[in-house]
Amino acid sequence: MDAVIKILKETAQISILVAIMMILVDALNVLSKNKLQNFFINAKKFKQYVLSSFIGAMPGCIGAFTNVSLYIHGLISFGALAGSMIAVSGDEAFVMLAMFPKEALILFFILLIIGIFSGMLIDSFVKKFNI
Repeated sequence: MDAVIKILKETAQISILVAIMMILVDALNVLSKNKLQNFFINAKKFKQYVLSSFIGAMPGCIGAFTNVSLYIHGLISFGALAGSMIAVSGDEAFVMLAMFPKEALILFFILLIIGIFSGMLIDSFVKKFNI
């Protein structure tokens, strides 16, 4: 029974974090008078991949949640979302930074580059095959 309660608590924490990120994205968009939305819509696709992969490459899960929020609001493409998930290291990034910081930063940079180009490739497949 303790395991079920622990799982429910962790699920609630993640759900609240995701809800907060969605609210923050909406609030930033409203407070900036749709400048955030216009930035993503008018930005060239390459900027979208770079920004979303950079957000995803930040240590912790908050970058992934932010990108999911941006995708749900239609601000980034599916390829940008997928690329950001490739660039994500999650909470393991904190352990890597503590144990081997130099190698971890190199790894994050490599994942960032792979995420950017993977996002572009995924969007080209989506466009080509009308998925």
